[in-house]
Amino acid sequence: MIKTVIFDFNGTLVDDNYPNRVAWLQIIKEIVGDKINIEEFYEPRRSVRNYLLIKDAFEAVGNPQSDDVINAWAHKKEEYYQKYIKDNNFNQLRPGAIELLDYIKGRYKTIGLCTSSILFNTNFYYSNYGIGKWFDMEHTVYDTGEYNNKVMMYQECARRLGVDPKDVLVFEDTAKSINEAIKAGCQSVVAINNLGIPELPEIKQFINDFTEFDKTLLDK
Repeated sequence: MIKTVIFDFNGTLVDDNYPNRVAWLQIIKEIVGDKINIEEFYEPRRSVRNYLLIKDAFEAVGNPQSDDVINAWAHKKEEYYQKYIKDNNFNQLRPGAIELLDYIKGRYKTIGLCTSSILFNTNFYYSNYGIGKWFDMEHTVYDTGEYNNKVMMYQECARRLGVDPKDVLVFEDTAKSINEAIKAGCQSVVAINNLGIPELPEIKQFINDFTEFDKTLLDK
């Protein structure tokens, strides 16, 4: 029985793949210059945490850096991302998200947010998209540097919500994160898009946006 839900943010509640891509290509270019092909470097690392991607970029050109330097560049990438969002008035959640969040919030006392973003971006999501209407920081899990992967993050989010992961419905958008949610014990997942995402027993529905969500899944 579904007792609550957990949402991912990037690519799920908001389709921000392009702003993220723009910011990443800009920051990688600044690090590696013309020494390597930026597109070829970035594509296989799209789901890698900020710290690791920046670390890889420096090492790819034989210029390893300290943790402090890497973290500073990771923060700079998010400044580029946020600037693009603001400059282009990119502040809309996916179609149907507001209506679905209102419905879910009326059904469950608390719902969770589980994002691989750092606190700097997580705070930005709250301020720019107004998601505090449905979520709170107590039940938001973000990248603090303590989590090795999103498996641990989903387990922590479920713990904060006071439920077993198997009783959570997860909304996610990438094959990697969906697999991590499943490894965390989540048995019900809704996939936002089906690009590169295999059909798995735990995936109960593929949707393009939240207007397509089958609300009866919450009763199962």
